[in-house]
Amino acid sequence: MKTITSLVIKILIDKRVPLKIKALPLLAVAYLLLPLDIIPDFIPIIGWLDDIIILLISIGVLLINGIPILQNNIDANGTKKSKQKSKVYEGEYRLIDEDSQNTGY
Repeated sequence: MKTITSLVIKILIDKRVPLKIKALPLLAVAYLLLPLDIIPDFIPIIGWLDDIIILLISIGVLLINGIPILQNNIDANGTKKSKQKSKVYEGEYRLIDEDSQNTGY
């Protein structure tokens, strides 16, 4: 549970994640706190179930949209990629056809 919480916080802090995606969990929390519900909370289990479903869906949408953005900076080993530019090598090449080697060209 700690890893999901820290991941959600990282996604909410990241500037590359769109604001409308960040707003979903915050709106879900506001829905939990407001007295107006689709199904009233005084109905014991069903009333709480709609709140939980809305919260889980909003966090799921946040994770689905935020994790690929965070993964752009992480390599296969789980470490952050360095922002070092890759080296570019320039050169020439030539194709050698096997038939031309045998005929003496």
